[in-house]
Amino acid sequence: MRRHDPLTGLLNRPAFEAELAHASGATGVGAVSGQDALATFNIDQFRLLNETYGHARGDRALRDVAGLIQRLSTPTDRSARLGNDEFAWLLRGTDLPAARARCETLLERIRTEGVTDLGSHVRITASVGLVAANGVQDASTLLQCADAATLAAKADGGDRVHEWQEDDTRLAERRGALRWIREIREALDEDRFTVFAQPIVASDPAARSVPAVEALIRMRTREEEIVPAGRFMPAAERYGLASRIDDWMVKAVLAWLTPNPARRKELRHVHVNLSGRSLGDPAFLAALEVALVASRALLPSLCFEVTETALIENLDTARDVMTRLHDLGCRFALDDFGIGHSSMRYLKRLPVDYLKIDGVFVRDMARDPEAAKLVGQIHRLARTMGLGTIAEFVESDEIRSRLRGLGVQEVQGYAVGKPAPLDEAVAACAQRTPTRGAFRPR
Repeated sequence: MRRHDPLTGLLNRPAFEAELAHASGATGVGAVSGQDALATFNIDQFRLLNETYGHARGDRALRDVAGLIQRLSTPTDRSARLGNDEFAWLLRGTDLPAARARCETLLERIRTEGVTDLGSHVRITASVGLVAANGVQDASTLLQCADAATLAAKADGGDRVHEWQEDDTRLAERRGALRWIREIREALDEDRFTVFAQPIVASDPAARSVPAVEALIRMRTREEEIVPAGRFMPAAERYGLASRIDDWMVKAVLAWLTPNPARRKELRHVHVNLSGRSLGDPAFLAALEVALVASRALLPSLCFEVTETALIENLDTARDVMTRLHDLGCRFALDDFGIGHSSMRYLKRLPVDYLKIDGVFVRDMARDPEAAKLVGQIHRLARTMGLGTIAEFVESDEIRSRLRGLGVQEVQGYAVGKPAPLDEAVAACAQRTPTRGAFRPR
């Protein structure tokens, strides 16, 4: 029971990794060699199959696929179920051409007879990543290479085998992303994320209105290196970890606000980003609503930032939750405005309070008159609809002055303040004496 998956009877992940590590580090009999190959594969659209036919039939599909692997295996092969619909197959004494032929046979069998009890009109397929051992004495590297090739097979449409090649730049990128996935999971388990912040202030330095900050997530490595979000969030978004990171961030901000009510007076809002994956995850949105309702007194201090592209892709899922949270006091900012699906129709229907003008336009204002015109048009649109405007990537006093001339109320960027640990950023903001007259959106 410790070594085998109870559903399929195959080895489980720890047992397979242990056997692979033993074979990788061995010499002589049992060692992974150039005549061995490793395949990993996923069932294509397995989540859709589960949602359409139910988990009981999804489990049946997993058992059927496991049975096919076992019937096609030799006595020296090893096979495992590594995760939900993820399998691994170590083909012993099989060079790469022969291994590919065996994997193609497996795909054909899955395609034609892989699922019972779903009717003759239902067919499933799989995406296979294949790597030759070639004397590599590192089990972790073998799995990473095979996983990267599996992702490439899935990205190419599925129902195919993709071989790992060392000089394949696309696979190298995916392998790098997989390393980040491992780092993210370990950092979440070990609570090695931390919150930085960047000030959002009035475009007019003399206004001295109550500032806000945008909370920015950072990862701490075990060596105490601080890693910015731009290095790990793309992988988190692509491979399904963004919602866990967003959940951590929301809870961290709430925990920071809770014990010290004075912090709520020093800041108008703490802006918190929600990823596109989170907006499309009903379970995350439901859990978010529960957590925020339990901290109702803090809600007027929160402003959630969502990109317009992500919001439109998940409009039906996100709109109702956003409306309820807005009614409870949360505010919302539409981030990167101007480069997505800008539309008066959906903008009018959403509980949005601020438009954050994309930095692509802001950075070019000093040398591109057309960029300045676009910023002015976005600001006028926002004012017509009763929304505030925040300009991102303000990197010089000249650009800040131009934004002030256009009427843009608030600015954010290196000319205002660089990201810093949350307490330090707020302490810097607290030096600004608040006065009346700050713009208050609807």
